[in-house]
Parts: sequence; C-alpha cells; structure tokens
Amino acid sequence: MKHFVWIALLLVAALGLFYLSRTSLSTSQQDYGEIPAMNQQVDFSDLNDANEEMRSVWFSYLDWNILFKGKDQQAFTQAAQNVLENLQSLNCNTLFLHVRSFGDAMYPSQYYPWSSSCSGTLAKDPGYDPLQIFIEQAHQKNIAVHAWINPMRTMTDQEFSQIAHSYPIKSWYDSSKRSDYMMQDSTGRWILIPGNPEVQQLISNGIKELVENYDIDGIHMDDYFYPSGVDQLPQNDTSYFQKLGSNVGIEDWRRSSVTQMMQGIYQAAHQAKAEIQVGVSPQSSLSANHDKLFADVEQWVKTDGIIDYIVPQIYFGFQNSSQPFDQTAAQWNQLVEGTQTKLYIGLACYKIGLDNDAHAGNGKQEWQAVAQSSNDILKRQVECIRQLSNCKGFGLYDYKSIFAEDGSIQPTIAKELENLKSILG
Repeated sequence: MKHFVWIALLLVAALGLFYLSRTSLSTSQQDYGEIPAMNQQVDFSDLNDANEEMRSVWFSYLDWNILFKGKDQQAFTQAAQNVLENLQSLNCNTLFLHVRSFGDAMYPSQYYPWSSSCSGTLAKDPGYDPLQIFIEQAHQKNIAVHAWINPMRTMTDQEFSQIAHSYPIKSWYDSSKRSDYMMQDSTGRWILIPGNPEVQQLISNGIKELVENYDIDGIHMDDYFYPSGVDQLPQNDTSYFQKLGSNVGIEDWRRSSVTQMMQGIYQAAHQAKAEIQVGVSPQSSLSANHDKLFADVEQWVKTDGIIDYIVPQIYFGFQNSSQPFDQTAAQWNQLVEGTQTKLYIGLACYKIGLDNDAHAGNGKQEWQAVAQSSNDILKRQVECIRQLSNCKGFGLYDYKSIFAEDGSIQPTIAKELENLKSILG
C-alpha cells in the first residue's frame, strides 16, 4: 500500500512541475510577442526599414515591348509571374517598373493615353489593367514595386497624330502656344517645359492618380530631364523664358524649374500615401546633372521634401580612368552623409562581356576581361558598396540584360550572377 501512496505523490509532484513550466513559457511568450511559424514569409517590401538592403532590377518599356506587348490578360498574367519568379531567383526584393515612358501609361489614366507597350497600339485599351496585375502578384511574392516614370519626355509628331485632343499634352501640342509647353529634342521627341505651372500641375496630378489608385511602394525617375544640348536645339525653352521676364539667368531658371517639378511630385505622392518612397536615378556625374540636364541633385539630396532615395548610375568598372567605381561610389556616400536621403547604387549588368567600354580610358577592356576570367565584377561591386556607411543597397540595370525572352539567364552573365548570388543569401 505504501508503494502506491509514494507513486501517487510522485505523480502529483510531476504534474505540478509541468504546470509551472507551461505557465512560465506562456508568460514568456506574452512578454516578447507571438512567436511566428517557421514557414511564415518575411515581408521584403518594407523599405522604410533602415537595415533592409534594397536589391532592385529596372524593368523598362523595352522589356514591356519584348515580353508583354499585345498579350491578352491570361498571357500577360503568366508572363508577369515569370518575371517576378526570376527576380525571386536572384533574391531581389524591389522592381523599378516602367509605367510611363513617353507621356503614355501602362495603366488606365485620365491624363495620359494607353502605351503601345501594352496592346501594341498607342492609345488602345488592352482590355485589362496590367499594372494592377503586376502589383498584386509582386506583393504576393514580397517584392516592392516602384512606379518608374519619365515626367518630362513625351511623343514624336507621328505619335501625337494618333491620340485624342482631350489629353493635356495633345492640346498643348496642337496649340499655337506650343513653345510655352514643350521643346523638341534632337531625335524629334517633344519634352515638356518644367517651368510652366500648367506642366507642373499635370505632372503632380499624374502622380496623385498613380498613388491613389495603386498600392505602389515608390515613385521612381531616371536621368531624363532637360535634353542634351538644349541651347543648340531649334525649338527649345528660350522663347518661353523670355516671355517670363525673369531676373535670373536661363540656366538657374531651368534648375529651379526642375526642382519645383520634383517638389510637386514628392508632395503629391506623400499626400496620397505618407509612407511611399520617392527616388531618382541620376547620372553618376554631379556636374553633368547640374550643367547639362539642369538637375540640381546635390540640392535634392540635402533638402528635405524632394526625394527619399537616390540611385546614381555608377555604370563603370574599377579600372575606369575618369570615374573608377569604388571612388565614385565613395563620393556619393559622402554626399548623402548627414542627410535623410537613402543611397542605393546602380550597377551595369548590360556591360558584362562588353569588348570596348569606349569612354573608360584604361579600363575599356575591363568588362570583357572579367567575363573571360573571374566573372565577379558585380559581386565585387556589391561587396564594395556594403563597406560604405550610408549605402543601403543596389539596382541592376536592366532586366533584359539578365534574362532572355524565354526567361533563361543570358549566357554572357550566367557566371556573374552565380557569383553575385553567393553573397545575397
């Protein structure tokens, strides 16, 4: 009988200890939050996290033309899914997606006609919303989408003849005061004049429309601002500037106008969605941006309320004579020091295997030499920028330089990507 009593007492003690341990574990979980399941997905789209490394790819209108043009909804959806799966295979978390390249739109807009990159015909509705499909699929895969626009660049004469007068850019083109609104670059394409308040309002309205209608994570712009050699163009902004009777020089006025346009974009985006990121990808040369494109990038970086991030196009190798990669990246790192502007670096996938980088001086054979030997220039560039105190990631230019039309890796870059992926985790 005594044996049974001792056994019973031992059982009671064991149950008591088990209860106490469970209570302690429960209390611990309440203190530190719910422990996520092991298969829970990580949200890579929150780029407000200062510790998150942006790993982005540019997807341009040329990529749209190759992969999407003329497809019906089902075919487009499958093609978009393939693109996003390819990005996942590179451990990328962000897509710079061209949505407005030439005063047209890859989505339904009251301000801009449909892009021919969708249906195959300018101003023709493809019968579905490709941008909405892209965003939904991207977010399911934890990929952030930054809507890439060209705010000033519009159409050629032939393209303008195909769109309705109801669009503001067409009404300006048809107007006897066309030179108040647009100038023509050396290729025959019309470029909006950013100093015109009506132009600025249209650009801001277009941003508001995008951000209010779509769950995009960012607004992105590249380096297309003023056209190259604007003063030598027969139809530029000189006549409009003279009408204004400004007391500043035309170059300062141009820079101020572009900055005002950028401020309007920033304000429109953030008023519609406070957490959105507004960024720009300028040329790597501050002087070229300032003096030729009239983009005062240094001011944008150092002044709150213009941009949230910057992605300079440092499309050079380490042996480039005038702008070696590591030194140029370090200069940009110093530029953003002490500011709120996040720095990412643009990398030149399209140069892998290039046999003559014409303006690189002593480094003109570098890209080909690396492709014939170590195949690690992208890896070394990422390792380099990770050593910079203010750099938070990189962008790869561009999709078609990485993936072939069938989705396979381009042969010239396959070994480079393999080496790059080894440090992306």
